[in-house]
Amino acid sequence: MINRINYSNTKICNILIFDSGLGGLSIYKKLQYYFPHINYVYAFDNEFFPYGNKKKSLIFSRCSKIINKISKNINITIAILACNTISVTSLTSLKKIFHFPIIGITPDIKKAITLTKTNIIGLLATKTTINHYNIQNKIMSLLPKIIVKTLHHEKLVKIAEKKVKCNLINKNQINKILKPWSSKKNKIDTVIIGCTHFNFLKNEIQNIFFKKIHIVSSNVKISNNIFNIVKKCNYKKNQNIVFFSKFENNHIFILKLFKKYKFQKFKKLNI
Repeated sequence: MINRINYSNTKICNILIFDSGLGGLSIYKKLQYYFPHINYVYAFDNEFFPYGNKKKSLIFSRCSKIINKISKNINITIAILACNTISVTSLTSLKKIFHFPIIGITPDIKKAITLTKTNIIGLLATKTTINHYNIQNKIMSLLPKIIVKTLHHEKLVKIAEKKVKCNLINKNQINKILKPWSSKKNKIDTVIIGCTHFNFLKNEIQNIFFKKIHIVSSNVKISNNIFNIVKKCNYKKNQNIVFFSKFENNHIFILKLFKKYKFQKFKKLNI
């Protein structure tokens, strides 16, 4: 556990949190608790949401253009790819073209191994994340001692996005998607959340199981990584900013949502 920090000096720190949608708000909530006086820039590419079904080349192109656009106007201290799909496809390449630290997230398989008693783990993520060679190599290296069962479904990301936007949830649809894991014979006792959107579905995920399970998220791990970077600095609070790539029909509602998360400025990106 890390201690919450208060900053009162004059140096401005800007943390960029980037996602295709609103799933990255689950990362922001954790960071904002530990670092309340840092400035946050949240960017979401809702024009191309979700990224989970997009080509790797398109994901990298969109990410590099958006981050470059923002960094020309704001001095970014750290950028966080608050999306497993972006991280597995683009983190290495993005680090090569930007001068500031860029942190990605990947499914925390290591932590899940320490929690499981049945040695059967579930990985819930996008198809792109699950099929990435690093993830597949890790899963295969654990056999036969530990089995990692994977599950992906594009609709689940959209369901989570709708819950965040409108507080609407279709439990029947979620149960149908997660049906492969809902049998009493299922021995999964630990589920890795490999998509930040699914942090908002923890209760629904837990409820499909007949017993209490461990749900593993990457939030705390990210907070510790960022702590190591920002603890040496002092900061002055400015304003939190939201960047988006297109206007939506329920745009006013989305703005109200971000205001609840303490964001004050809103700007459309022209990519």
